[in-house]
Amino acid sequence: MLKATMFFLLIFCAALIATAPMQWVYSQLDNSDDPITLSNINGSVWSGSASVQVRNTQLNYQADNWHWDFQPLSLLSLELNWRLTHQQQKIDAEIATSAFAFGSDLNIQLHSDIQSLVPINPLFSTISGQFSAQLENFSHSNCNAHRGEVQLQQLQFMGFKLQQLNAHISCSPEGLYKISYQSQDPATNIKGSLTIDQQGSYQSSMTVSSSDSQVSEQLATLATKTLSKGKYLIETGGDY
Repeated sequence: MLKATMFFLLIFCAALIATAPMQWVYSQLDNSDDPITLSNINGSVWSGSASVQVRNTQLNYQADNWHWDFQPLSLLSLELNWRLTHQQQKIDAEIATSAFAFGSDLNIQLHSDIQSLVPINPLFSTISGQFSAQLENFSHSNCNAHRGEVQLQQLQFMGFKLQQLNAHISCSPEGLYKISYQSQDPATNIKGSLTIDQQGSYQSSMTVSSSDSQVSEQLATLATKTLSKGKYLIETGGDY
């Protein structure tokens, strides 16, 4: 009888969790400090949709119709994994966390068109291409453990064309997000770094040169300093 009762309770709890409304679960969380907020929530923890808004930062992002679906096979590796999609913005992502440390550290994979970043900053409307990213140990409250890789392909911006740009994400000793990047292109060589704080203020420095004479002329107009013939230093800064 005891075994039957325990089995019934286990099935009942599993069914309760599986059908838990996301709206109720979200309302129970202390999300007052979270930079991302949800509204118009539909469905369960395992499958549903919501509107997403970023707050308390310089980022200006808001979008409806984000969808999520739990990936049950992730349990075989003791992970909790959700697939996130936004059809209109052509975003496909996966967010995973350890089953033993739910939500404390996230691993994120993201594939998208660069135009999906336009709601964050209108400057991205001048850039076309595809990007993929993989971030490990992500936590918005702690930069120190972050690391990741980003790959941009078929970039076009301000008349420049790049086949590929690879970037590595880490944290500086001061606790700033740091992105080190380098192009993989036969015509144009770019190498530099970008630091960003949690409020969205950034500083960028890169060296660039090109065997394309027209591109080289454009670089000369943007250069902060000419390092040598055809090689330039470009430095920028501001707020996103």
